[in-house]
Amino acid sequence: MAPVPDPGQCARPMPEIGIAASEVASRAHEIRRDAYGTPRVLAATEADGFFGLGLAQGETALLEILFLKLQVAGRLAEALGPDCAPSDARHRRLGFDQVDAAPLSPALRADVLRPFADGVNAAAARQAARLPAWAARALPYTEHDVLAIAGLYVFVIATANDRYGVGGFVAASPWHGARAARGQLGSNVLAIGPRRSAEGWPMLLANPHIDLQEPFLFQEYGLEAGATRLHGFGFLGLPLPLFGFTPHLAWGVAVNQAQSHRRLSATDPFALDWSGRGDARLLEQLWRMAKARDVGELRSALELGQFPNYSLVAIDARGGLLHAELAGAAIPFPFVLDPEAGYSHASNGKPWFHARPAGFAVCGVPERFAPCAGEGKDKPEPRARFVLEALEKARPSFAEMQAVLLDSRVGAAAWDRPRHALLDGWDGRAAVDSRAAALYHAYAFARARGRESEAALAEAELDLRRRFGRIDPRWGEAHVLRRAPSPLRPGAAVEFGIPGSWQDLGALNAFQVEPRPWVRREAPDPRWVADFGGGAMLAVAFAPGGPIALSALPFGQGQAPDSPHFVDQGRALIAQGRLKRVAFGQPPLGLKQSP
Repeated sequence: MAPVPDPGQCARPMPEIGIAASEVASRAHEIRRDAYGTPRVLAATEADGFFGLGLAQGETALLEILFLKLQVAGRLAEALGPDCAPSDARHRRLGFDQVDAAPLSPALRADVLRPFADGVNAAAARQAARLPAWAARALPYTEHDVLAIAGLYVFVIATANDRYGVGGFVAASPWHGARAARGQLGSNVLAIGPRRSAEGWPMLLANPHIDLQEPFLFQEYGLEAGATRLHGFGFLGLPLPLFGFTPHLAWGVAVNQAQSHRRLSATDPFALDWSGRGDARLLEQLWRMAKARDVGELRSALELGQFPNYSLVAIDARGGLLHAELAGAAIPFPFVLDPEAGYSHASNGKPWFHARPAGFAVCGVPERFAPCAGEGKDKPEPRARFVLEALEKARPSFAEMQAVLLDSRVGAAAWDRPRHALLDGWDGRAAVDSRAAALYHAYAFARARGRESEAALAEAELDLRRRFGRIDPRWGEAHVLRRAPSPLRPGAAVEFGIPGSWQDLGALNAFQVEPRPWVRREAPDPRWVADFGGGAMLAVAFAPGGPIALSALPFGQGQAPDSPHFVDQGRALIAQGRLKRVAFGQPPLGLKQSP
């Protein structure tokens, strides 16, 4: 999600050098990785645990973390060459590096930020002999760097649905991640209370969507240290997850639309402000969220206002529900605790469609922010309609909830399906082995361009014959996910067929593609290559014995193309419609010293 310049445009080959190992206090911790390389850090104290987490991130993504440090400081040119000067000028003017740790709590700094930075430095010391020169110049990694990178992510969060061109202006590049600026929103988060679930368990699903063509993807990790028990998904270079769960509660987030904007200048292109600018408390809020014991305490943590433009849905182990439309401005939507419906859900739409009855005083919102839903002109978007209809008909089990997370159903096929021999027997799902999904998508894309049904079907058949020589390719042959290595690392791209559809067609399991007809001279590859979609999947249930959780990443934990974890989860889990079990709650035994 980070708006970063393309290193391939500003990096010049540099000789590799060694660096001296830095002196770091020994920390007692253990890093356990599952079969997919997901780290779980066990420690007796929180400081030791966050040291281990920094070490774990540095083991797999040190170059990416150090690149982010130089980027936010506006120092890429001094390390990578003068072609990076324009990027440096933009980021210095944005002031990400001008952060002050003084307002933060002493415990956060002593137990989280500094140990985490020390862990990254310990990873660098272990890799000293093979670090490139530019990375060596970025060391050491400090508490200040953690806060500066957090400031960049606050900017991305605040401008994620950027109607005013801010993100594209500030950092236009192949790595710019604000796909939402072009209308691509697709995150889903759903919480179900015990009276609405088959087992009587509180449950949560989280599936945030991000740009899948950038190297800075979600990382998954667990931490069980001192009083902290935490598992979630976060960004590189930061010690706390954006969403996840503890023994007490689980929460997820979905990007929402800006509620307001303030015009600063009609002429100066750098007259720029955003919610959270200059506020270093994102990590303070995430730390308080991780410490919350129920949704009431979580609501208190959110009052720091560090999630502008996000919807947050949470549930605690006792079944308490929270829906929050978050903002950094003066007119936020209200928090809703324990909606009467017994569930809540967010899918980038308007909050009063997320539960019935909603609990939001829609008509009390100023007209310039939202129309009154009672006028009959407001309707749920397709994904919200799919979830609402499913929940009103049944009390789902946890297994059924996992199936919802992985569901490749194309919602639009229920109300707009032409008569065709290939489509008549289709189950409406974009599974990898489906022979009808490609035809339906080509048809739906033509419909989105304004074609009538009959003309759209003819155009779809022509498009598929041009692409594949036939109208019935397997969806896994036609629809692929590709992970290209970061320009920081050599290697070839890896790709694989995936299920899922276009979110505008009502798909929860969404992997977005360019919907235009194929023209060879414009795109040599005839396949639909997804560039936006599910950035992570998490399903959590609070059973009597403690949390049960399953998860998956669209690619994997590894950053290097030669890593066994570069795309292992994508191939073995996402492509196969599976999730992996999350290890959580085992005692921290067998701790070892790590320099």
